[in-house]
Amino acid sequence: MRRRASRIKVRHQPLEFELDLAPLLAVMVKLVPVLLISSAFVQVMTIDSDLPGSLQKAIEQSENNQVAIRIVTDPKNNLQVIVSSPQGEQSKAVPPTKDGLIDFDATHQALLETKKTYPQVFHLSIHPDGHLNYQDLVRVMDQARKAKVKGIEFPYTDQETHETKTTPWMFPEVMIEPVGGTT
Repeated sequence: MRRRASRIKVRHQPLEFELDLAPLLAVMVKLVPVLLISSAFVQVMTIDSDLPGSLQKAIEQSENNQVAIRIVTDPKNNLQVIVSSPQGEQSKAVPPTKDGLIDFDATHQALLETKKTYPQVFHLSIHPDGHLNYQDLVRVMDQARKAKVKGIEFPYTDQETHETKTTPWMFPEVMIEPVGGTT
């Protein structure tokens, strides 16, 4: 017996269709005000710096300076302010308080004395150990940025006018480097 080949009927439908864009437009109409409102908050999140332009140029020039200042911490909250220069390396230890905490006032004082010795250096690198918590690290950075005592200012040379100007900023460029990092 022979089998008959069955015929498959293929229905041809038109390939054109209309896309309903109304839901997409409704989403866009609701999304645009949300984006406009959220863009106002972006301005609030930026931190404006009050560094004058001449100081910023002096900071850029100090990158080529041969003097490097860094803070090294250890697990017992001892800090060392280390100054590396072509003449050698100097170190000043900042012991912790009686409670075993970081002595932030002594840290600020050590950095103040270092800045008075090296006024043209604006960079400071911090080499924290793994035991230093984030809040203490931020407080050390805050101690290094600006002199606490009003009236203390540090001289720097304006690169355009070659005038000597003063600034209350000690180390506006504070970098965090890993323990094995280089300066």
